Amino acid sequence: EGEWWLDREKRILYVYPNSTWDDDINDLTFVAPQLQNLLRVENSNNITISNIEFTHAATTYMEKYKVPSPGDWAYYEGAAVEIVDSRNITFTNNVLHRNGGNDMILLGAVKNANISGNSFSYSGDSSILTVGRNFDLADGTGADYPSDITIKNNEFHDIGIYGKQSSALFVALSCSV
Repeated sequence: EGEWWLDREKRILYVYPNSTWDDDINDLTFVAPQLQNLLRVENSNNITISNIEFTHAATTYMEKYKVPSPGDWAYYEGAAVEIVDSRNITFTNNVLHRNGGNDMILLGAVKNANISGNSFSYSGDSSILTVGRNFDLADGTGADYPSDITIKNNEFHDIGIYGKQSSALFVALSCSV
């Protein structure tokens, strides 16, 4: 019970529901995610992303994780939505639902971003990450890091469906978040 098998040759999905299944299987939609990343904004300025649903990005828990600083927290450097080395980003009134890894990452030199009014639910890992890179941890030179990031009026629930270290917001090597 609760198992499935895909016959690739015949292109048939077999599902054996468990005893708690109360839906008619003929009325259900099955999704087979293929992409871990649904949107990537890189080296861009003055971008607004609004009123879009980002859902069913593939799982990432078997990918290589990084450790940003001394300690035990590790993260996957990717997400359904990736904002990399960009400025003046507005991300508002979006829905991020049932993604298999992180929902959103602000990576590197992301400056002046506004993340507001979004809904994050059933995240496989964390919802939002802000992570710097290229640090010389001795003096911080050469660093690319998120700064002046506003995160407000978002809804988060059911986070970390697969990940054991997960949160609504993970901040590492960042400033003024």
